[in-house]
Amino acid sequence: MSRAELLCMVLSLIPATAQVAPIPPGAKAPPEAKPHHLVWDWRRAEELSWKQSIGRTRNLSASERDRLLAAIADELSDEEFESDEARTEAASDARIKYVALNSDGKSEVIVQAGDSTSCSPVGNCVFWILRRRGNSYFLLLRSEAKLFTLQPSRTHGFLDIVLTRHNSAFDSEVRVYQFDGQSYQESDCYWAEWEPSGAHGESHNLRKPKLTPCGAR
Repeated sequence: MSRAELLCMVLSLIPATAQVAPIPPGAKAPPEAKPHHLVWDWRRAEELSWKQSIGRTRNLSASERDRLLAAIADELSDEEFESDEARTEAASDARIKYVALNSDGKSEVIVQAGDSTSCSPVGNCVFWILRRRGNSYFLLLRSEAKLFTLQPSRTHGFLDIVLTRHNSAFDSEVRVYQFDGQSYQESDCYWAEWEPSGAHGESHNLRKPKLTPCGAR
């Protein structure tokens, strides 16, 4: 038997590769999986003003002011303050905004710290979302952010929230938070670049940020 005949015999014993069954006429092909991508209108990102601090807001009742100060001072208990009075003063510097995050007719409170102990040099500050229960507030979210964006999407009836933490003037960390029925939990993380580097080290200014999943960077 020649070498060519032997090769043909060996190949005939190898099973053919399985073929994908053709799609029947009129049937639709299954949709291709699409990579997840954050839909985020970064132009709507907010940072609360010092004019919105608890100590400067005039339309708070005395009892509501005391409730907020107590809740925030309690959240600041792990920070380094010289005295309880200093902690209360830091709580008074916290900036607040009432926002209806769900449709129950009650507003939650978005809080950004305003004191130097709770904020970094680039403006990232401790960030909370508080919800009132009876005569006190409890915590829905604690994180750190320079900016926040209320998303149009909802999870368990509550608006999704995007928090932006600045690393530099052109580079930010973007984290998405969704409500799990009890509190807000992180669901996604991205890096946002407004001036990414090219293949040869050159910089490119962008009109909108380039988003890269945190794990892919």
